[in-house]
Amino acid sequence: MFQEFGIVGIQTSLMEKKVSIEFSLDVNADTATRDRLILVNKETGQMPNYNIDVTRKVITLELVEWPIPNTEYLLKVQKGITSIVDDELPDSLQRGIVFKSEITSLIEVLTPGDHEKLSELFLSWKEVPVDASENLVNSYCVEVAKENVFYSIVKQSYIHDKQEVTFTDLPAGQYYARVRAQKDGEYGRWSDIVTFIIGSKSVEPEPDDDEPIFEDGLEIVTAPPNGETPKSFLIEFDDDIDPDSIQEIVVIRRSI
Repeated sequence: MFQEFGIVGIQTSLMEKKVSIEFSLDVNADTATRDRLILVNKETGQMPNYNIDVTRKVITLELVEWPIPNTEYLLKVQKGITSIVDDELPDSLQRGIVFKSEITSLIEVLTPGDHEKLSELFLSWKEVPVDASENLVNSYCVEVAKENVFYSIVKQSYIHDKQEVTFTDLPAGQYYARVRAQKDGEYGRWSDIVTFIIGSKSVEPEPDDDEPIFEDGLEIVTAPPNGETPKSFLIEFDDDIDPDSIQEIVVIRRSI
């Protein structure tokens, strides 16, 4: 019995950080490429980083970073994906998907202050329900990392029934921390990221690519004598000249 190759279902998993796309036939893994499987956060317009896995009829997009709960993502599955017997997906698909969570509370970090120097990390926060009638979750996930994208977590802790935690064993350096409400396999949005310094290490400001760079100007060492009009001009500078900077030369003649 003939069965057309196509998509039969799409599911999201918040805690597993993945999108599962089920097809009617086993998928040719070589055709499941990033340019044919596109995921975009509609709120930010950014594409999250994800890995692609193919297991028989299912293509899984495994996100590197935690998906933002209750925010719409746009999933695009482009033509060019085929089955293992070379049946091609007849049409592209574009669909809005959401990583649903019952937790909507927001977290505000109280301490430390941004760029504060500390001997140990004392992190405190408050939970702010979006709806005043909702109960507080009172359960939290805390992450501390050496970089603000949180790819390399140095501390991860789950806190219950309190809104503070202390870490006493962080080596000297700059760190980043964030907190979210989390309970029973669901979580809310991360707090704003706070950065702090452990120990006496000073943090050099990041270079500003837009900052102008000033260089010493060229000086003319040879030029036509003033008041004379020779048939040709020789202008000599005290350093090498960038040819791209002299593409347009304007000569102005003044009549006396």
